[in-house]
Amino acid sequence: MVQTNDLKIAGQPRKPDKAQAAAKGAAVDTTCGAAKRAARGRGRPSGRDGRGADEILISVASELFARQGYDSVSTRQIAKQARVNLSAIGYHFGGKEALYLACIEAAIDAKRKYREQLVDAVAGALREAAGRRSALSAAIHGIFQNFVSAEFLRDLADPQLHLLMSAVRDSTVAFERVMSGHIGLLIDAWLPLVAAATGQAEDSEETQLCAITILNLIMSASLSQPLVRRRLGRAETDATISRLTAENISRAVLGILDLPQIAAVGDGTLPSGDSVET
Repeated sequence: MVQTNDLKIAGQPRKPDKAQAAAKGAAVDTTCGAAKRAARGRGRPSGRDGRGADEILISVASELFARQGYDSVSTRQIAKQARVNLSAIGYHFGGKEALYLACIEAAIDAKRKYREQLVDAVAGALREAAGRRSALSAAIHGIFQNFVSAEFLRDLADPQLHLLMSAVRDSTVAFERVMSGHIGLLIDAWLPLVAAATGQAEDSEETQLCAITILNLIMSASLSQPLVRRRLGRAETDATISRLTAENISRAVLGILDLPQIAAVGDGTLPSGDSVET
């Protein structure tokens, strides 16, 4: 009997020690946690939209830089609003200035399609006008009805336009980059049209200043949208306001270029019939 009991006892599986089990479980949890972190990648946030910490930081910082200016924004403020550790800024960008420049690059890249479409629109206008001043007026009018309307109706809560403009206005460290990557290209886009209308060389001071003036009119129309809403008592900018603004700027530009005015309001399409995506 004793031997049988001993055999049964010896054959039973040994119960694990509670302390060992706890340690083993903790080791498993640590391994799984490390695997999950490795899968997500270092610095990935707990955001539900799947964006990385670097993307969230650029989005949040762009809004803050655009609204407050570069000097008034702190890295602590950015990290807090982005809901990431302060060290994430240093890990992904190396510091505030590099993050700011990354925001500028993102904004420039976002405006690429607009710049390309403007260049194509001006080239199309010159082809269709074929040297005829009345036809050139009509083409310019169509460009403004399309581009100015599109920009004016944009939701200007989007910080990218404000960010690029503030870099130029405040002469920040990104000034040269914004000029070479965005503003300068927009000025260059208008030069052939101005030269065709005035007979001046594209690289002349007169042509350069005229192109800058045209660009300033377009940008002012976009940035003044809150003023227009407040002044006219509108909750939002509607198509009528957009069309009339484009019409007024078109007349101003035709006057600057000494081209015939267009009496009738067009349908707001480009000479090619393409629409603008901004």
